[in-house]
Amino acid sequence: MEPIRAIPVQHYGRYVSAIIAIAIFIVIIYASAQGKMNWNAIPDYFFDNRIMTGVPPMRPSRMPMPWD
Repeated sequence: MEPIRAIPVQHYGRYVSAIIAIAIFIVIIYASAQGKMNWNAIPDYFFDNRIMTGVPPMRPSRMPMPWD
């Protein structure tokens, strides 16, 4: 009987997602280096109720947060 020949699985999704994440990171670094980011708008969008309702709780429920 011939032994089973294992072939490594290619994870193309990992490669594509890594390239996309690196590209987004480079765009953010480039935009911040050029001064094209509106830093005052970031907290407004980041802590918006629509965003915060989609984020799962990762804290004890008794801990007060700025948007509570």
